[in-house]
Amino acid sequence: MPSNTVNRGYPYSDPTDPADVAQAVEDLAVAVDADLVQISPTIVARRVIRVSRTLPISFGTTATVANFIWDSLDVNEGDAIDTFPGAPAFVVRPKHAGFWIVTGQASFVDGLDVAPGAPISSVDIEIDLINTRFARDSSVNAGLLGFALSRQLNVGGGRLVNGTTDYFRMAASIVRPAANPNAAFSLFGASMTLWQMTES
Repeated sequence: MPSNTVNRGYPYSDPTDPADVAQAVEDLAVAVDADLVQISPTIVARRVIRVSRTLPISFGTTATVANFIWDSLDVNEGDAIDTFPGAPAFVVRPKHAGFWIVTGQASFVDGLDVAPGAPISSVDIEIDLINTRFARDSSVNAGLLGFALSRQLNVGGGRLVNGTTDYFRMAASIVRPAANPNAAFSLFGASMTLWQMTES
C-alpha cells in the first residue's frame, strides 16, 4: 500500500508494493496538482524596484562626489516605490516596511578619460540608507592602462526600512592624484535594484 510524505502528503510506493509505474506516477501527479490549487493563492511576487540612469555621471575638472540622479523607473513590481522621481531625484524610497536587499552598479571606461601615467587614484560607488553607508565597491588606478577597457563596479547589501521616511541613495566619488588634479571622469550604465525580502 503506498505511503505518503510527511509534509505535503504526496503518495509514493513502498518496496513491497506491486510494480505499477503508470498508476504511481498518476497518483503523484494528481496529488501535486490538487496541492498546487490550494497553495497558489498564497504565492505572491516579491516587491521589486529598479531604477537606472540613461546619461553618464560626469565629474568635471573639480567635482569629486556625485549622487546618481535616476531618470528611469524600469521595474515597480507590487507598487513598491513611494514616488518617482524622488525628492530629491537621487532618493529611492520603498513604500513598504521590511528587509530590503539592494544592489547597484556603474561602469567606466578605463583609460578613456584620463591620461596614461596619471591615473585617477580611485573611484568608488556606495549605497547609503539615509546617508549612512552600508555597501561600497572601489577601483584603484583607473586609467593606468592607457587604453580603453570597460570596467564595472558592483555594490550590494541589505537593510530594514520603515516604509515611510527611510530611503536609499547611490553615490560615486573619485580621488585625483596631484599629478592629474583636473582629470575629467565619467560613469555610465548605472542602475540600482531593490528586492523586499520580508515584511514587518
